[in-house]
Amino acid sequence: MQVWGSGMVTISERTFEDAIQSALLRDGPDDPSARAGAVRETLPAYGENVPGGYRKRAPEEYDRALCLVPHDVVDFILATQPKDWAKLKQHHGSEVRERFLKRLAQEIGRRGGRGSERVNKNETLLDRI
Repeated sequence: MQVWGSGMVTISERTFEDAIQSALLRDGPDDPSARAGAVRETLPAYGENVPGGYRKRAPEEYDRALCLVPHDVVDFILATQPKDWAKLKQHHGSEVRERFLKRLAQEIGRRGGRGSERVNKNETLLDRI
């Protein structure tokens, strides 16, 4: 523990993690500093990014085997590529979610984070699955 001025400040890995999480969640729906009924100023967007875009997730939502949060991935695909998802669902039926997530994890493992980039302007992530 360190003392600066008249207040006590706790220095630990946990407080550092809490500070990072608070900064990421700030002004979003999971903002830990938000109080019911509080009046808050809306921050302007920075480019295309809206402040508070991060959501708090429970550790059990993270799939260690796949190295991702399955619900968030599927929500993103449904929001950005609904027609491609519908085609994939027609082909794979009720196994579409499981097969997609498994293949996505394989591709990320094989290619790294850059594996989701488009090879050409007409190709989407779902074209590779």
